[in-house]
Amino acid sequence: MCELRKLRSRELDSGYAVLIEAYEWLNSRGSSQWPQRFPYEKYSRWHELGLNYGFFSNEKLTTVLSLVEETDDRWRDYFSGACAMWVRAVAGSNRHRKKGFGRLSIQAAVQRIVIEQGRPLFLHCFKGSGFLPAYYGRLGFKALSETKLDNGPWVLMKHPTP
Repeated sequence: MCELRKLRSRELDSGYAVLIEAYEWLNSRGSSQWPQRFPYEKYSRWHELGLNYGFFSNEKLTTVLSLVEETDDRWRDYFSGACAMWVRAVAGSNRHRKKGFGRLSIQAAVQRIVIEQGRPLFLHCFKGSGFLPAYYGRLGFKALSETKLDNGPWVLMKHPTP
């Protein structure tokens, strides 16, 4: 059985460990996607607010993501300071790579926010070779804008409401 659910209080460290595992994997391959570790304090704060989710398969944590309503100054030209719902801190466990759980977790987040709540869902991703924008595009996200951040080009994407 697979499900996307809020991480429980005792699962904070397990969720964060998946983020660090992904960070280390990316950096061992020379990726610029995550130039530094995701701050534990921020992930912990989101956890206290109930914003961190895990995708579980047979009760095993495969993927983490956070669903956060916030403003993002890096895209101020697009949002004009308004809050939006974002998919943040998406990472898959190396033990479950190439099994489709990342795709399933994003689809479950879209179901929860876009379909059930009728709200658009945003994310931004590292452009790099174009893999991530194409990946999220196949999941229904549309590229809206591109900007250069500290570690390179990033793409703003939106999953529109039906």
